[in-house]
This record gives sequence, structure tokens and C-alpha cells, in this order.
Amino acid sequence: MGWTDERVELLKKLWQDGLSASQIAKQLGGVTRNAVIGKVHRLGLAGRASPSRSERPRMPMAPKAPSVRSHVPAVPVNVMAQLHPDNFCDPASAKYRNKYAEIARRPTHAELEDSWRRARELDLKFETATFEHTLMPSA
Repeated sequence: MGWTDERVELLKKLWQDGLSASQIAKQLGGVTRNAVIGKVHRLGLAGRASPSRSERPRMPMAPKAPSVRSHVPAVPVNVMAQLHPDNFCDPASAKYRNKYAEIARRPTHAELEDSWRRARELDLKFETATFEHTLMPSA
């Protein structure tokens, strides 16, 4: 529906009465909230001040999410179960792609020690299940 003179006058009146753009769109019919906002802008109608932050009602805060530590399982978990180096990362595979060379290599002793140190800092319970177990320094 177009903007006739009568509809523009009604828009101006409703705007002055303090109705929201959504309310005006519903009353006019055939226009969207965004169309009302655009027309108000093009007409140069005075903007209305919104209430200050201190006057606005505050929404209740969502409860803080529990720490990941409270969700650590009490049973061993194989975090490597999803690793499949037999496809794109295995240099012996026909599917091997050179761009995966960095993740196909074995971690260095320093990298392993760093990951174990970080796990201890986070108070994670862990045990290695590979040949590196003998390299792991005791806590």
C-alpha cells in the first residue's frame, strides 16, 4: 500500500502520540515497521528520546555457567578416539595430503611436557595411554 496524504498525516499523528513504529505499522496496515521508520526519517520527524539506562527495567541475569571442572567425568575418557591418522594425515596412505604434515608428525618431548604441565595447572586428571607414558614426569 502506498503513502497517501491521509496515511502520512495519520503516521505523523500516531508518531506524535508516542506510538512505536510497530504499533503504527499495525494501525496503518499494509506497511512494515521498517517502512514506518524509513518514512519517519524521510519526513524528518523529530526522534523521541528513549528512557535512560537507569530508568529501563533490567532483565534478570542468567545464572553463571558451572565450571568445566565440575563436569569432568570420573572415568577415563579416550580423547584420541576421534583421531584417524590413517586417512589424510598418514604419509603411507593414498589419501595423504601434504598440507596435513604438521599434524601428522609425532609431538615433541617439549610439546608433551607442556601439555601435561597445562593439564596439571587446570587440575585435570589424566594418564597417557601411549609410548610417551614413560616420558611423562611424575607430578
